[in-house]
Amino acid sequence: MDATHLEEFPHVDLCTLLRRSFIFPIGSYGLKELGNYLSYDFKHSDLDGLQVAQAYQRHVEHGASLEPSFLEYNEDDVRVIQHLIDKCFRLRNHSKKTTLPQMKYDGTWIYIRTKLDPWCADSDAHTV
Repeated sequence: MDATHLEEFPHVDLCTLLRRSFIFPIGSYGLKELGNYLSYDFKHSDLDGLQVAQAYQRHVEHGASLEPSFLEYNEDDVRVIQHLIDKCFRLRNHSKKTTLPQMKYDGTWIYIRTKLDPWCADSDAHTV
């Protein structure tokens, strides 16, 4: 699959944005820890990324079958991002003390305009 067309879009590390904007009483801002703290219901909380990556490597190298739970784990990794964005926007709307950059959110895409990031320095909002 050729993903070079994605290079034209700016990318934001959600962890960096959340770390800069919120203080949560947790040890790390990893997807699983943030998701658990913000009540995302993971289908397979017993799995971790290393287990899934190792299983995929065995699949590629030796043709080992992949457990359906690994695919569900990957789906959760994608869905938890939207969950975190939704939750954080609700938190932001309930508190005037957060330092999130100016944002417009329509429930599907996140638009960020800030002078903190060089790729967003112009006056136009960018799609992330």
